[in-house]
Amino acid sequence: MGLRYIDREVLQRAAQALDVGEEHVGAYEEKAAGFWSTVGRGLFAGAPDAPFVPPPPPGIQEGEVLEAERRVIRDIASREDCVIVGRGAPHLIRDHPGVIRLWVHASDAARIAEAQRAYHLDQSDARELIRVSDRRRSHFVQSLVGKPWTDACLYDLVVDTSTVGLDAAVAAVTALVASRLKARG
Repeated sequence: MGLRYIDREVLQRAAQALDVGEEHVGAYEEKAAGFWSTVGRGLFAGAPDAPFVPPPPPGIQEGEVLEAERRVIRDIASREDCVIVGRGAPHLIRDHPGVIRLWVHASDAARIAEAQRAYHLDQSDARELIRVSDRRRSHFVQSLVGKPWTDACLYDLVVDTSTVGLDAAVAAVTALVASRLKARG
C-alpha cells in the first residue's frame, strides 16, 4: 500500500536523540513512571534544604524516553504515510490528520497458544508472559490517555483475530486504509 513500516526505528532515533544506547531506551519501552520510582528519585536527591548530595550518574528517566519517542513519532507521522507499531503511537498522535488507530487482539487462549509456539514456552510461562505484557501496556496507555488500553473508544477499528481470523483482519484493515488514502486523493 506504499506505507512505510516503523517499529524499531522509533527506539533507535529516540536513543540517538538522548545520546544513549538502544538498550537503555528499550528498558523503558511501554512503561510509565511508577509512584515508587518517582519517590525514590526524590529521596535520593534530597530535600532543597538538605546537605548537598552528589547527583546520580548520568542516565535517563522514563519521562525523557517517552518525550523522545513522542517527538520521533510525531516527526515521522508529519512527513510520511506509515504504519507505526506500538509505543503508544495511536494515542501520542491521536489528533494527527489521517491517523487510523487500530487494536488487533485475540482471546487469551489464542494468545497463550501463539506465545507457546513462538517462544517455545510451556502453557504456564506463556500465560505469565502475556500477563506481564498486558499489565505493562495497560499501565502505559493509562498514563498516556487516562483510559484502559482495552477501551474500544480509543480506536477506529478493533479486530479480534481469534474470532474473525487473520485473513479477515488483514482484509478489514487494508480496506479501511485504502478508503482513507483514496478519500485523501
